[in-house]
Amino acid sequence: SFCFPYGVYNDDLLQVVREAGFTTAFTTKVGVNKPHANPLEIKRINVNGNYRGKNIERAINNAKSADRLRPGKT
Repeated sequence: SFCFPYGVYNDDLLQVVREAGFTTAFTTKVGVNKPHANPLEIKRINVNGNYRGKNIERAINNAKSADRLRPGKT
């Protein structure tokens, strides 16, 4: 897996990463990944070691809500 430094990337960099043999790459975009999403643009749900139970659930629900506010995005 590849991780885009600071989440900065574009179509040209996606191609470079693909040609380098990576099959997955992580962005800094918050959201939930759909089954058809580009595996070179994996979104994240930001949690840390202090998150427990309801806080993790809240982070997941917030990510789902963020996706609903961006129609047409994967």
